[in-house]
Amino acid sequence: MRDPRRIRLFFALAVVTSITLLATSSGLIGSNARAFTSAWMSPLQVAGHGIASPFHSLATAIGDLATLRDENTALRKDNDSLHSRLVTSLDDHQRLGELESMLGLVSKGQYKIVTAHVVAWPQSEDTGATVQIDAGRRDGLLVGMTVLSGKGLVGATTSVGTSTATVRLFTDPDSHVGVRVARTSAIGVASGSGRDEDIHLDMFSMLDLKVGDPVVTRGSLNGIPFVPGVPVGRIVTVGGTAGELPIGTIKPYIDVNALTVVGVVVAVPKLDPRDGLIPKPLPTPTITVRVTVTAPPAASTTPAPLATPTPAASPRRSIGKASMSATPSPRASR
Repeated sequence: MRDPRRIRLFFALAVVTSITLLATSSGLIGSNARAFTSAWMSPLQVAGHGIASPFHSLATAIGDLATLRDENTALRKDNDSLHSRLVTSLDDHQRLGELESMLGLVSKGQYKIVTAHVVAWPQSEDTGATVQIDAGRRDGLLVGMTVLSGKGLVGATTSVGTSTATVRLFTDPDSHVGVRVARTSAIGVASGSGRDEDIHLDMFSMLDLKVGDPVVTRGSLNGIPFVPGVPVGRIVTVGGTAGELPIGTIKPYIDVNALTVVGVVVAVPKLDPRDGLIPKPLPTPTITVRVTVTAPPAASTTPAPLATPTPAASPRRSIGKASMSATPSPRASR
């Protein structure tokens, strides 16, 4: 006898198989499965997007920050480049002005020079007040040549290399320059007293000195180390006792701390320029004060009205006859 449970199970499996075959042939299983999968995965996708979104935003922000940093770095480089070009332009403008000024002085004095740039300021007890320039033997420089700028005397070369040279400033304490006072042609010697200090002046004649007198180089033998006629400075103080040679102090024309372009005189001029290179003094500003005086209001010139006189009462006259009485004289009665 057959088991009825097995028959029912077999029948159920046959029904399910038939339904499956029919559904597969009509495409119902695929669409339903996809719908079921979509419905089941949708919440997970939403949740996953919510979780991943902050990380995506953070990654985007990090990328933007990196981009901003790169742009900022590029802008900084551009700014530094512009600043550097501006500084270079200003330096070039300043050097051009100094070069033009120096060429003007050289042209008047008929000096033959080699231009150079100040590249170093070596300062020590051994070197004293010196500067280094970017010109040397290959440019025709020798020891003992005059160095000047557009304003006047700088110093003289003390050592010369192939492409550089050392210049001792005439403000150095060990520097002594023969000078001439332009106004009187009196000669003397100017001695340095320090890098930023005024120059001490000792005169060789009794001719008077005056504050404001220009001083120029007198010129050394064969123009070594100093050629004649180079402006040195102006006298700012005058001293000395009666009967002794006068002394003074010279304020240099140049600013030794602002040297950039200099010229080295490689040939002595045929003629002494004398006083033709002395800078013209700057005009002293004149202060004009204008005072406007406002006159007080004038007193009225209209005469005051005269008082009207009141007529006096006329005396009354007696119309009656006047009576005269004569008193007889005692002599007449005799």
